Amino acid sequence: MSNKSKREILDAAYADLRKNHPVMEEKKPLAIGVHGEVLAIVLDPKIVSFILGKHTRSGKYLKALSLGGKRFHLDGTESGEVSELHQVDAVSKIADRNSKKAAKKELKSVEKKKPKATKEEIKPVEKPNLIVEKEQGLALQITKITVKKRRAFQVA
Repeated sequence: MSNKSKREILDAAYADLRKNHPVMEEKKPLAIGVHGEVLAIVLDPKIVSFILGKHTRSGKYLKALSLGGKRFHLDGTESGEVSELHQVDAVSKIADRNSKKAAKKELKSVEKKKPKATKEEIKPVEKPNLIVEKEQGLALQITKITVKKRRAFQVA
C-alpha cells in the first residue's frame, strides 16, 4: 500500500494525463463534454473533478479560451469553436484575478508606508467596573465587580 497523500495522488493523476494528452499539456480549449473522456481514463469522478477544475482554472487555459478558436478532444481532434460567451467569461475571470492581485499589491504598499506606534503613544486604559444583577427570590441583588489585572491599551 502506498504512503502517498491524497494531494500527491491527485497531482500524479493530473501529471499523467498531461503527459499522455498534448492537448492538456498545451492548455488548449477542451471540447464540451470532455468530462466523459477523462472519466473513461481516470475512472474516479472525484479525481476527474479535481483534474478538470485545476486545468480549466489555470491562467494559461483561461488565456487560450479568451482568444477563442477551436476546441479539442483529448486525442487532439477538433470539436467546434469556443463560444463568445465562454470567451467573455474567460476574459472576466482573468480581469478579476488581475484586479485582486493589484489590490493585494496596493495593500502591501500601504502597510509598508504605515508608521508603527511607539511605546510613548500607547497608553493603558482602565476598564470600567461591571455591575451584575442577580435575581434572588423577589429582590434583585446588585453586585459590583471590579476588573483587575486586565488592561486594555489605546493608541493615541
